[in-house]
Amino acid sequence: MGHNRRRWHLVAMAIGWLATRTLMIYELGYFRHGIPVKYQDVEVYQSWANRIVETHQLPGEAAWQYPPGAAVVFLLPRLIPSHYGAAFVGLVLIADAIAALVLVSLSRRGGSAQGVWLWLLAIPVLGTLPLLRFDTIPTCIAVVALALVSARSRNFRSGLLVGLGIAVKIWPVLVLLAVRTRRGARSAATRRSRDRAADRRQAAPAGRRWAGQR
Repeated sequence: MGHNRRRWHLVAMAIGWLATRTLMIYELGYFRHGIPVKYQDVEVYQSWANRIVETHQLPGEAAWQYPPGAAVVFLLPRLIPSHYGAAFVGLVLIADAIAALVLVSLSRRGGSAQGVWLWLLAIPVLGTLPLLRFDTIPTCIAVVALALVSARSRNFRSGLLVGLGIAVKIWPVLVLLAVRTRRGARSAATRRSRDRAADRRQAAPAGRRWAGQR
């Protein structure tokens, strides 16, 4: 019974992701004849990618406020034989799907499914914006890194993802604070447990002596 229930939860999550992301793509203008897709910021990213390829240098304009690693993200859609805008949207959807899968995996190992549903339903509230913004990709990286930390996975994996996030966007450094806080809280709890155990060991002989004197 429990196995069937978990399976239906997974099916519901998969349908939820497909339905919400399809709706976002539809709102963007896909599947609607005669309505051009407005890629907005993606057109800026394309111009930056073209400039990087032509000059082998990062853009020097004021609008470029990203670490050097961000250039890799902007260049990736050029490797896909398609329209740059469509390739960029596809790249964002892949990152989004990976983050959702990691959250689902975490929920199946004893975590809460609320995080999965929050991810599935909160992003579409923003409309088409997540599909057209570079920031969605480092957000997905940070979500995966935090999920690994929450699952007590190897620090190397979460640290690698945090480093990757920092390479393309500065703010994932905040994940390091979460890692450090979690580690500090765990160490403090361990010390308290050891102190209580030591107190009990010291109290036991005193109790026996007091009982013997009686």
